[in-house]
Amino acid sequence: MRTGAILTADIGNVSTRVSIYDLVDGEYRTIARAQTLTTLGLPADDVSVGLERVLRDLERTLNRKLWAGGRIIQPETLDRDGVDYAIITTSAGRPLRAVVMGLMPDISVESALRALSTSYVEPVEVLTLRSSESEEDKLNKLLLARANVVVLAGGIDKGAKDALLPTLNLLTLALRVMETSVRPLVLYLGNAALADTVSAQLSELTEVVVAPNVRPRFDEEVLEGAQPHIARIYELAKERASGGFMRLGTMSETGLLPTAQSYARVATYFAQTRHENVIAFDIGSASSVIVGVFNGQVRTRINSRKGMGHSALATLDSLGLDAIRAWLPFNASRETLLNYVYNKTVRPALVPYSVEDMFIEHALLRAAARDAVVRARATWAIDREANTLPAVGTLLLGGATLTQTGNPQLTLLLAADCLQPTGVTRVLSDPHGASAGLGALAQVNASAAVQLLEGDALTQLGTIVSISGRPRPNRTAAQLRIQYEGERVDYALKGGQVLCLPLPAGETLDVRISLKGNLTINGKQRLKLTLHGGEGGILFDGRGRTFEAGATVAQRAANLTQWLHQATDAPLIDVPESWLAPLEEDAPPVKAEKPRRERPAKPDKKRGKAATAVLEEDQDPFAALPDAEPAAPVKKQTGPLDDDLDELRRL
Repeated sequence: MRTGAILTADIGNVSTRVSIYDLVDGEYRTIARAQTLTTLGLPADDVSVGLERVLRDLERTLNRKLWAGGRIIQPETLDRDGVDYAIITTSAGRPLRAVVMGLMPDISVESALRALSTSYVEPVEVLTLRSSESEEDKLNKLLLARANVVVLAGGIDKGAKDALLPTLNLLTLALRVMETSVRPLVLYLGNAALADTVSAQLSELTEVVVAPNVRPRFDEEVLEGAQPHIARIYELAKERASGGFMRLGTMSETGLLPTAQSYARVATYFAQTRHENVIAFDIGSASSVIVGVFNGQVRTRINSRKGMGHSALATLDSLGLDAIRAWLPFNASRETLLNYVYNKTVRPALVPYSVEDMFIEHALLRAAARDAVVRARATWAIDREANTLPAVGTLLLGGATLTQTGNPQLTLLLAADCLQPTGVTRVLSDPHGASAGLGALAQVNASAAVQLLEGDALTQLGTIVSISGRPRPNRTAAQLRIQYEGERVDYALKGGQVLCLPLPAGETLDVRISLKGNLTINGKQRLKLTLHGGEGGILFDGRGRTFEAGATVAQRAANLTQWLHQATDAPLIDVPESWLAPLEEDAPPVKAEKPRRERPAKPDKKRGKAATAVLEEDQDPFAALPDAEPAAPVKKQTGPLDDDLDELRRL
């Protein structure tokens, strides 16, 4: 096994992040990191341009050459130039468009859809044997879908083959009709006995990737075997696309892998080595990934249309205004929220420049994360009827909005708000995107990947201690007796409050906790714990599980500003009256006073004509006119923000 320098690069929609690792005293350590803007789209439209830029910066830092002849230098030379391993992952670009074809919608097709949720693939059509469309309609849907990949699933292993043949023949006909340049790739996930037939019939028309059956038996679903083949399809599709992805794939030791699969490997590693439940959550500019490992079962869910930058408007459209307002300490109009997400959509790297913008950004983050947990928990091996999660031993956080707040205590608070873990949870932060490369590195050098995961590749953020139950606000929820460096401190944690204690990474403190009423931590009311520190310290969360920010804007203003003050020790924000003022769009309409109709003047009998009215200076000259017919009422739009999406597309 090679033991030279390692380069990992993660190409995101906004940033290209590179880390260099090398042996220090016999173990792999991080020796340099750098990032730059991703060069996908105009004017370069070649992601390798951004990679070269960041490597040139690292060359000046390390005084060693990394790039020559349009490629990463491999293997490492005797002069210590280049690297032995180059690992490249990506989540950049649009998700792959997929058509899923199969037999039973609630069996093989459902399993195929779950398998696709582990990568950046967006199903745009689902065609099954039971669907009511005619063969002509199905053919038209295949032709009009503009798919990058067609997924064919169905049948159990060693089962009958005839049932899937009509679907296979329909796909063959569609591929023959299409021009060669637009034919989609094919991924087969069905009956193993039909795999050779599928390859022979379709391989002359397009590239075919055969994966193990996701439904080998009616009562058994196996998704893990399909993941490497889905990654291969992702790589092939990226190589077909513009943007320089093909060049990157030839430089990478493992090919061009999707970022999300690496998060799943890293989460699985921590779950197996620490024997605990793990959640990994990464929210980027265009997409979000959440991985849950509960009771040994790994489930990955990707939303390719929910992010904090390129997909900010789509996120708001999906969640709705009220979900965002539920985490805001002020009344925000529809226009205010739309203006913010419009700016984020066209300028994904934009950072908040005011307190109000900070709260809007974090409200969007909290709402998106809570929605991701709700949707993902339906696939996790947990009690799905319970309101809370089981104890979560480790949280792994990714994405700039969550990990690059500039304040580790704030990141720890946001993690508690977004995911609401229960029990005692160690939190790891990945602000440099190291997880993506290390998960892929494990395929070729597992020892180096383990050393870096347990070393300095990830940031030790701290520990969250979460109380389960319904604490009474401002009443003592737990008595804490903290022992640190020979000193003892007693503290009463009140319901609805948080307490953050500074404790550097690598250090521990002992604490005895006595809980009141029916409150528990890991099902116990009295505990003795040894807690590990980190950049954010220890966060004791007395808000119970689950909790909300408040039902009214006044409650949210009080809670959110207090939690921010208690967690970060920043000055308490003085809430201005304008934050609590009702919105004009929510105020009851003011009835316009109907103008009084003047009676026409009576004819002057002496003069034989109507008397002429004399107008006063302030009198409305049109007041005497008859009222016009009322206009038809305009129906208020209360649906999704489709008009805004259309407007943005026109821009």
